[in-house]
Amino acid sequence: MPLLVDGYNLLYAFQQSRWGSDRVGRTALCRLLGDWTDSRSEPVTVVFDGAKPPDLLAKQLGDPRITVLYSGLRTADHVLVELIEGSTAPRRLRVVTGDHEIRAAAVRREAVAIQPAEFCAELCRPEVAEAGPPQGCERPEVAAGGDLEHWLGEFGYDPASEPGFEHP
Repeated sequence: MPLLVDGYNLLYAFQQSRWGSDRVGRTALCRLLGDWTDSRSEPVTVVFDGAKPPDLLAKQLGDPRITVLYSGLRTADHVLVELIEGSTAPRRLRVVTGDHEIRAAAVRREAVAIQPAEFCAELCRPEVAEAGPPQGCERPEVAAGGDLEHWLGEFGYDPASEPGFEHP
């Protein structure tokens, strides 16, 4: 089933999920969607609000395995509703969004509407990528207290030798 994605809506949900981080941006999200499309052999179109960046930057931010659209002067919501309404096979569509207007358009055309948080879980399942979860789905380990001191010592950092901070 072709997948339509409300880009910033999914990005926000991913950043808030147990797999995400506020350091995940458009590039990482597009790579995850590219991994997903590889594992499912289903086309993905993601729509982001705003103007398309210059071609070289757009290429870096996107992923060649998916279609990335920018809404320009309109909203991504408007573009997604147009894509749903213009689909020749809307019952085959899966639409990832939390936006009520887009979800209503999907339901009217009998497409499947998926909440972003629900899709985040699907996106980060181990079977999506052959070698486990896609890059970016793992939370980084936080150094334990003893580890921190060990590594600071390894790199020669001594907090006692640092000058104090004086506020003017």
